Amino acid sequence: MTFKRFFIQSLVISIVVAAGFAAFNYYRDDFGLFRDVNHRKIRIYTAEMISKYLLSFRYIPANYDGIIIGPSLSDELDPARIQRYKTYNLSIAGGNASQVRLCAENAIERGNIKLLIVCLDPYLTRESGLNDRRLTPRMCWSALGSTFTFQYYWDRIERALVPQKDTFADSYDGKCNLAKKNMLKHVDPQKEIDTFASNIARTDSPLTVEPRAYEELAELLGVARRKHVRILAFYFPQPYKVFTALHGRYQQFREKMDTLFTPQDTVCDFNEEEYRAFRDDFTNYSDYGHLSIKGADFLIGELNRKITTTKVLH
Repeated sequence: MTFKRFFIQSLVISIVVAAGFAAFNYYRDDFGLFRDVNHRKIRIYTAEMISKYLLSFRYIPANYDGIIIGPSLSDELDPARIQRYKTYNLSIAGGNASQVRLCAENAIERGNIKLLIVCLDPYLTRESGLNDRRLTPRMCWSALGSTFTFQYYWDRIERALVPQKDTFADSYDGKCNLAKKNMLKHVDPQKEIDTFASNIARTDSPLTVEPRAYEELAELLGVARRKHVRILAFYFPQPYKVFTALHGRYQQFREKMDTLFTPQDTVCDFNEEEYRAFRDDFTNYSDYGHLSIKGADFLIGELNRKITTTKVLH
């Protein structure tokens, strides 16, 4: 066989294999990008940020009228328990204002979102920027075949073989089981909180709100208001020892964030004295700050109370 013939045969085989793999991914449509997505139930297996970004194009707009956004602190909230709205949890582990805005705006602009729940915490506004160059519309075509796709299938196989490590098992509505992961690691929340609070007490660094992160949130809220989306924002409940170690720094953070909202929005602070007993109870946390299943259930109950008792103003 001549080199030229070998080269042509190899090229043809490669094209056929690539086309077959793309057709397979189109048929499966694991992110709801290409086929009918109405009434489908799609879960996450890996790469939460990219997966939720892809799902925000068609799947979430077609099937939900409420979304939760925030960093990993709100990832444990079960959106299926939100009353009156079919809600998806678009919180992102490690997410900042730019990343959650990108996903949330996709869902709001492309669908009929009626409720936006915003988890407020200094982690969300510590920085801005996407930090992942793949977060562009071109990524949709990568779902047909790319290094990401191969990694996706590899992680699916791994989770099938070791299901106890699957923190996305309940992610059909976007929930991530970080508490389950901490339980498997035998994390002691009381020890974690004590250590974290002690470290915070030794520094007087302010809880700075990165200017562009503030603008990103302001722009997202502007889009939501233009679309007549109901806004419910809450300040995430810091463990009481951590909150105490912050002294007045947290109040400065809240005063800055409060300027994002209008009287038409509902804003609640779970760091107020009313919730001290909750924040004093280590069993409400799975580590230094993330909620346990018990803590997340309580918080969902309080959010439902705000939804059902607060008058919607237009």
